[in-house]
Amino acid sequence: IEQDGAHYKLIFDLNKRPPHEFDLGVRYDSDEAANILAAVSLNAHRMNTVRFNVNARLGFYPKYEAQLLYVPYYFPSVGISYNYKHMGFDYTIPGSSPFPSFRGYNRQQTEVFIRETYSKYFTAHLGLRQSTYQLYQSSDEYLADVLKEPKNHAMELNGNLQYDVFDNAFYPTKGVKTNLTLKYVMSQDFYTASANPFIFGYDFTGAIPVSDRFAFETSFNLRGILGDRMGLYGTPLGNTIGGDYAGRYYETQVPFVGLVNASLAYDWLGAARIDARVKLSPKLYAYAMYNYGITASLKGREDIKTGTGLIDNWFDLHGTGLKLSYDSFIGPVSVQVHWSSLWHRAGVYVNAGYIF
Repeated sequence: IEQDGAHYKLIFDLNKRPPHEFDLGVRYDSDEAANILAAVSLNAHRMNTVRFNVNARLGFYPKYEAQLLYVPYYFPSVGISYNYKHMGFDYTIPGSSPFPSFRGYNRQQTEVFIRETYSKYFTAHLGLRQSTYQLYQSSDEYLADVLKEPKNHAMELNGNLQYDVFDNAFYPTKGVKTNLTLKYVMSQDFYTASANPFIFGYDFTGAIPVSDRFAFETSFNLRGILGDRMGLYGTPLGNTIGGDYAGRYYETQVPFVGLVNASLAYDWLGAARIDARVKLSPKLYAYAMYNYGITASLKGREDIKTGTGLIDNWFDLHGTGLKLSYDSFIGPVSVQVHWSSLWHRAGVYVNAGYIF
């Protein structure tokens, strides 16, 4: 805004941006050690054109993805993507042992999708995808037996809605962020009795400011699998709880303070969390965290009719932790000590860099 006598002028200074984009990221955490992300996007900042994106996540569990999409002016974008992911699942089974088991899959996934691209705060995605899973390692079987395991397949109709009005992606003081995922499994051969389950997930995170230095962060996560009868328990389509962020290994994974390794969960899963955050300096933050989770499997209709109740199996757990986090140029750098009621032991988690 410039003053011109008794009047003011609003001046827009427009400059051309490079149409293409290259991204490079580095991340370290005590769960996976180091990871490197490299991504190239052609026509990333052009409209009414075809965009081509390629990215590679290099590390202990690498992932490679290619995406081709058309972005028109006034309509949702249309595209196709292919990704390969080397998936490793360190998991525990409640009631057995705190020492994790392991199952590793190589997943290939192809998806045709439409996506909303214009809104600043709202995104929507609808896609039809075909996935192939090949077991390559298991702590429950000898390697020779694992290599004889047949491939598993799944075809899913997947929808996702996101709304994000946080004022800061990592240290918010106000706003909310929500994510709703609905998935209809059109076919799968992990468990034939659960031929066409319906899977849904909802995540909510909110920030409540108290003062310039103090704020609360609250979150709620819900997962459900309808029409399954526990057939997908322990598969890549099943529910798990634990880890630093949602969907890290299992797509339906719910994060939980106190559990570094994911724990298998039943068809219904919920978790609530509250963090008290204090700003110690312009870039240093301290957290006190608590969360509670509960998971259950429901009985079938015939069992319910007998009057024996609705719930078949269930367990709940508490987790708490303390964390110091520094807002660095490479992303959040944090050290966390935590404890959970599942195994009654403390742990330490270290993280440096953005999540990718």
